[in-house]
Parts: sequence; C-alpha cells; structure tokens
Amino acid sequence: MFPVTPGGSGKFVVPEGIDYLTATLTEPITCALGAVQRGHVQPGNTVVVIGLGGLGQLVAHIATSAGAQTIGIDIMENRTAVAAEWCDVVLTAGKTDIVAAVLELTKGIGVDIVFEVVGRPETFLQAFDIVRLGGRVVLVGVHSKPVLSFHPEKIFRKDIEVVGAKVPMPIINTKGEPLAFGYLEKHMRQLQKIITAYPFTSSQAAFADQLSGKVIKAVIDLGSSATAK
Repeated sequence: MFPVTPGGSGKFVVPEGIDYLTATLTEPITCALGAVQRGHVQPGNTVVVIGLGGLGQLVAHIATSAGAQTIGIDIMENRTAVAAEWCDVVLTAGKTDIVAAVLELTKGIGVDIVFEVVGRPETFLQAFDIVRLGGRVVLVGVHSKPVLSFHPEKIFRKDIEVVGAKVPMPIINTKGEPLAFGYLEKHMRQLQKIITAYPFTSSQAAFADQLSGKVIKAVIDLGSSATAK
C-alpha cells in the first residue's frame, strides 16, 4: 500500500508529457487507484465493476492492468463500448440479467471482488448477489439515500468483506510523486478515449451531456474555440 499525503498539504506539478485535457483525469485516477488498492486486487482475480462512468472506466482499466479478469457493467451502451477495450467482458444492464450472467460466467461461484461505482440501491444489492463466498465488495459510488431493503445477514452468511473507497488525498510513490501522474503517462492514449472536450462557449452543453450520460467524461477546454463533439 502506497502512502497518501496529509490532507491539504503538498503541491504537484503536472509532468510536461501530460497535456492539459488529460491532466483533468488526475483526481478520478487517484480515486480509482485507491479503490483498487482497497480491493486488494491480485493477478488472476475476477472482478466486476458496476458502473462505467468516468470513475468506473478508470477502476476497470486499473484492475485489468493489475492482472485481473474484469467484467464491466453499465446500462448505457456507449460506456460498455469504450470499456470493451480494457474489460474481458462487458454486460449491458437492462438487456441482460446481470446476476444470472455473472454467475454463469463464473460457473455459479461469483467473483472475487465487486466494485460498486454507481451509488444506487439496485446496484448495491446486485454487488452482494454476484460476489463469491469470502469475497470483497468495494463501495466506490456515492449514495444519496439509504438502501432500505438490504439485510446484513448476507454479509455474515457469505463471509463478505465490505470496504469503502473515498481516497480524498493524493496517493504517492516512494519518491513522493503522485501515482496518478505515472499511470497517466503510461496509459494516456487509451485513457483519452473517455474524454470529450468542449469549448468554453459550449460549457452548458458539457454539463448537460455529462448529466445525461451522453458522454463519459466531459472536459471544458479553455483554449479551444472548436465546436463540441
């Protein structure tokens, strides 16, 4: 486990090899790296990432890079299409019985680790249905309301470890450098595929498209006068 900096301390300069737009992924990559650390992902693990927005895409990418077999799940096909590049399997919720599909893929056993990156009661409950006995559920999504129908007996009976993954501070390497920068430099071309850039004049469209899920990661390019994609 790499250390984190104390809250509010430390200033870091973006390396010259990382462009301005890609650097906007630094904060979510830090969160994603922390989530994968909290999940203790090991080579050969089978993991599910529920929710393939910007953060979920990064969690899936990092889990795969760590040697896991990754199953990505989202309700929106534009997100699963992008995630298919770094996930072993992608499933579209709403068109597929997610629990049945994951159990079929794992021969009824379930997966080692589930990353819940949506923050909704439905996906929270799914996580406990598809994790194996003795597996781990990592809560990455932000929940705006309680899950009223969940019975903690499931945690006890399946011997599940449940952890949260907030990661509010930079994770640094032994040289005192943020891990996020190193990961960006190594995987920049792939990770740029989740970004859609908007000129400042289309800022409102950027917010609307992000909210609707039309794009995965909307970024306002202050130096561009081009029209939005």
